[in-house]
Amino acid sequence: MLALASLLVLVSAFSAGAAPLLFDEFVVAWPAKQIAAGRVPYRDFLCFTPPVPLYGMAAIYWLFGASLAAQRVVQIGPLVVSTVLLAEGLARAGMARGWAALAGFALPGLFVVFWPSPSHHWFAGGLGVAALVVAFGAEQRSWRWFAAGLLGSLTGLCLQSEGLIIGVLTLTLAVGAPATTRSRAVLGLAIGFVVPVAGVAIAAAAGTLGDPWFSLVAWPARYYRREGGFNDVDPVAFVLGQLGRNVPTAARRNEVVQFALHILALSLFALGVVSAAVDLVRLRRREARASAAWGVLGMAVLAWIYLHGRSDWTPLMFLGPFVLIVVARAIDWRTERARPALVKGWVATMIALALAHGVPTWAESLPDPARVAAIDDEASRNGPARVLDLLPGAEAGRATILYLPFGGPLYFFWAPTPPPFSWIDPPTSGGENPEYARFAEFALRERVPFILIAPSFEQPFVERPSPVADLLRQHYRRLRDTRFGVVFARVEGQILNP
Repeated sequence: MLALASLLVLVSAFSAGAAPLLFDEFVVAWPAKQIAAGRVPYRDFLCFTPPVPLYGMAAIYWLFGASLAAQRVVQIGPLVVSTVLLAEGLARAGMARGWAALAGFALPGLFVVFWPSPSHHWFAGGLGVAALVVAFGAEQRSWRWFAAGLLGSLTGLCLQSEGLIIGVLTLTLAVGAPATTRSRAVLGLAIGFVVPVAGVAIAAAAGTLGDPWFSLVAWPARYYRREGGFNDVDPVAFVLGQLGRNVPTAARRNEVVQFALHILALSLFALGVVSAAVDLVRLRRREARASAAWGVLGMAVLAWIYLHGRSDWTPLMFLGPFVLIVVARAIDWRTERARPALVKGWVATMIALALAHGVPTWAESLPDPARVAAIDDEASRNGPARVLDLLPGAEAGRATILYLPFGGPLYFFWAPTPPPFSWIDPPTSGGENPEYARFAEFALRERVPFILIAPSFEQPFVERPSPVADLLRQHYRRLRDTRFGVVFARVEGQILNP
C-alpha cells in the first residue's frame, strides 16, 4: 500500500506542468548525456557531481536515448524503494510499524512534493537510508557491516555531504556494537567504504576520469560557499524571509499548502534539535549512552552539513529522512512519552497536509504516466532553447550559444559543440572561480556568436572584474532583452536589429 501510494504521488509530482522546470534537473542530465556520447567527466568538462549518478544515468541514455522523461522515470523507481526503506528504517529504529509507514510517506508526500525535481540528492538519500537499514541490527550478522559501508560509500559517490552523514551515523552504530564484535564491525564498515572509493581512485590514476580530486573535493571545499556567493545564505534571515513571503494572501489552496510545507520542514528540523538537546541531557546524566550519543552526533553532523551548504529550504527537504531516522533511533519508544507524541503529531500533520493537497489535485487531474513523458516537449517549447527563434542563423549555422550562469537547460537541447561545463558560479566579491578563464577561452576559440545571460545576472557578470567581464566588454555587445535573459552578440558576428 505504501509503495502504491508513493508511486501515484511521484507520477503526479514528476508530470509535465506540475511544477516549474528547475536548473537542478540538468545537474545530472547534461553531464550524463555527454558521458553517453563518449566524453569523460572531470577531464573533458567541469563537473562537481560524483560519478555514480552520472554514469548510471549515462547507461540509461545509452540504452534508451537522452531525455528528461527517461531521467524522471528512472528517478521514480528508486524513490518508491527509498520510501519503503525509510519506513523499514524507522521501524527498526523502534517506531511502531503503522506509524513508521505513515512517517515513511513523508518522502514522496512532503519532501519530493516540495522539491519535485529529479536530483542526485534523491539517489544519495535512498542509498543512505539503505545503509542505515542494513546497519541496524548488524551485530547479529557481521557481513552487514561491510554491506552498510559499501552502501555508505556509494552514497558519498552520489553526493559528498550525504556520504559524510552516513559515514558518521554508521560509524556511531559500529562503535556502539557489543565489545565482542566491535572491532569486526568497524573493520567491515571501513572495508565497505574503501572498496568503491578505491575503484574511483584507480580509474583516476589510469587517466580515465580526469581529475576527480579537484572537481569533487578541492573545488567544493574552496568555492562552493564563498563570501557573498550564490550559496552564501544566512539561514535565519532566509527562513524568516521565506516564511514572510509565503504567508497566504487569500484562502487559495496552493498558497496555504506552500506555507504549510515550509512550516512542516522547519518544524521537523526544530524537532531534531530539541531531541538532540534531550539526548545531551541524558548523556550528562549517563543515561542510555548509546542511543543518546547517536541522537547528539546525528543531529550535530546534520546541522553542520546544513550550515556549511546552501542554507535554504531545499537542504531541509533532502536531510529530512535522516532527521526522522536520527530522532526515531534516539527515542526509547517504550518508556518515553513527550518525544513520541511530538513525532506522531508531526507525522499526523504531514499526512493531513498530504491529503489536503493530493485529493483536490487528483480530482482535477489523475496521475498519468503520459504527462511524465511529456516533459521534454514542454522544456524545449518553453525553456531557453526557444531563444534560437530570436537569433536567425544560429540554428542553421550550428552555432553554440553560451548561457550564464546555468547553461544546462539550453545545452541539453542545443549544444553543437558542447561547452566544458553546464554552469558556472555567479561572480561574487569573494574572488574568481577557475572556470571563468575556461569559459572565456572556449568562447574565443569556438567564436561563439551569442552569449545569453539570465535575468538579474547581467550586472555582476559584466561589472565584476573577471575573464568573463573582459570577454563581454572586448568581444561582445549587448544586443537585446528576451524573457530568458539578455543576449550579447559577438561584434564581428551577425548583428541583429534590437
